[in-house]
Amino acid sequence: MERYQQLFKRLQANKEGAFVPFVTLGDPTPALSLQIIDTLVEAGADALELGIPFSDPLADGPTIQNATLRAFAAGTTPAHCFEMLATIRQKYPDLPIGLLMYANLVFTNGVDAFYARCEQAGVDSVLVADVPVEESGPFRQAAMRHNVAPIFICPPNADDDLLRAIASWGRGYIYLLSRAGVSWAWYGGAWQAAIDGRGAGQRPNFQHHHQPFNYFKQFAPGTEAREEHLRDGGLGDSPISNKFIADAVAGKLPAVSFYKPQGNLNLHAGYSDIESGDAHVANVIEHLKKSPQWQDMVVVITFDENGGWWDHVAPPQGDRWGPGSRIPAIVVSPHAKKGAVDHNYYDTTSILRLITRLHGLPLLEGLAARDAAFASRGARGPGDLTAALSFR
Repeated sequence: MERYQQLFKRLQANKEGAFVPFVTLGDPTPALSLQIIDTLVEAGADALELGIPFSDPLADGPTIQNATLRAFAAGTTPAHCFEMLATIRQKYPDLPIGLLMYANLVFTNGVDAFYARCEQAGVDSVLVADVPVEESGPFRQAAMRHNVAPIFICPPNADDDLLRAIASWGRGYIYLLSRAGVSWAWYGGAWQAAIDGRGAGQRPNFQHHHQPFNYFKQFAPGTEAREEHLRDGGLGDSPISNKFIADAVAGKLPAVSFYKPQGNLNLHAGYSDIESGDAHVANVIEHLKKSPQWQDMVVVITFDENGGWWDHVAPPQGDRWGPGSRIPAIVVSPHAKKGAVDHNYYDTTSILRLITRLHGLPLLEGLAARDAAFASRGARGPGDLTAALSFR
């Protein structure tokens, strides 16, 4: 634990932040993961957060899960991981080393035995991600007996009681989440063209009412949030002119990216045509498939009037509040299930549900209210699209 104290004193004196990379031990092989760690330390890592491979396919999303699968394929076991930890500690005696892991790995040989092993290997801290603070007693007590700092996550919606518990029981440092920390952006086709006065005509054109974030005060002109999150999608089908495609090809898309094409390419009745819109969608998907980020992508394509105003299935009887007619959607992903029929009920909020689940975000109040309304009628709310996906 003292290594963290020394690190934070040095960083504070130099007015610097900390560079703390995460690496799954054994990915892609035990030997190569040690080389990766050496490279990170040589590049200036102030501390290390390391993961022991874990079998839950959705625990950390596809990126870390794929790292885990590669480690498993290389034959990595918890025993190998502790051998690697001892090697790292011997090589870097002053570097803080923390583990990010899950309770089943702690329980396997007994909680106290696990933390004793951490102490022997020179581990400074352990974050057991699936153990709530309120249930952490046996873990934090064993950790303190063996001079290992128990680390806790403090979520944005933590109440006063939880804050006090974390402050009292945590050591080393705290995962303080003032916001979710998930990168995102809205790419509006012809955005800059409209600002420059070139988007007023019919082809191409710019729909002001199709840019929802534009109307929130926090994204007002001149704010950092607007600069970061509301981006020009550019024009056309080429990475040279289309900024969304360019970022995809360069592997620079945020974790959550929305893209609204320019008017004459967005398949909307009245000012677009089916052929141009379909060709644009196909072109975007082809560029996404070539992106270095493709293996971690789930692409959801939604429509409101797919080539016209009528679905081939008659809409159900409803009132002014719904339900409305069906909205077509296409899910494209290397993780999409093939040869499977998904019988789950989805609506447009299913996209938000997927984002919420994959990134471990708190359930939005509106989604919680919808779920409660469904439950009050003895029904389940809409799914989150994960039934159509496989991250194994």
